[in-house]
Amino acid sequence: LWQWQEFFRKPLSSVHKELPVGEVKLSDAQMKDILGISHEQIISRTTLLGAVALRQAIKDAAVTTNGDRRIAIINGTTVGGMDVTEHFFSDMKANAECFKMLDKHDCGSCTRDIVALCDINADICTVSTACSSALNAVILGTEMLKNDEADIVIAGGTEGLSKFRLNGFNTLMILDHQRCRPFDETRAGINLGEGANR
Repeated sequence: LWQWQEFFRKPLSSVHKELPVGEVKLSDAQMKDILGISHEQIISRTTLLGAVALRQAIKDAAVTTNGDRRIAIINGTTVGGMDVTEHFFSDMKANAECFKMLDKHDCGSCTRDIVALCDINADICTVSTACSSALNAVILGTEMLKNDEADIVIAGGTEGLSKFRLNGFNTLMILDHQRCRPFDETRAGINLGEGANR
């Protein structure tokens, strides 16, 4: 039987064991503990990584997020909550209740959930331009500050690993079967990873 509590992130499970990937060592359960939320709550890995990074950024910058300052949070991501969709996809055929998991799928939903988990009143924006998403988020945030559209901008990127992403890049035949070697004449492609920065 399908149960909500069965969704606990383990390392990415894929038939492509030959492809090295970079995974954050924290489990979903550990990040939920850091954020003070229930282990049973279904949240994408992208959202969890982003919320932990956002809280750390606010703490490290000693920024106060309440008051009347105009705050903008810009998140760059590519796959959003794809890990949730992958987990529940086969159950969607048999259990209509699973369709509500699609609400966690899109990139904008992840950004809204990140900001909600950090309890910040801010204007939010999601940038999804594949590999350049995080950089474009930072560029957009810089332009907002230059144009006096915000007093504080927190910008960066968030990406969790998913089979969709791994298989997509593998189909393009651009993944290295060893650790990647940028700027080396023997380089054979890239490695995928997950993480979040602000």
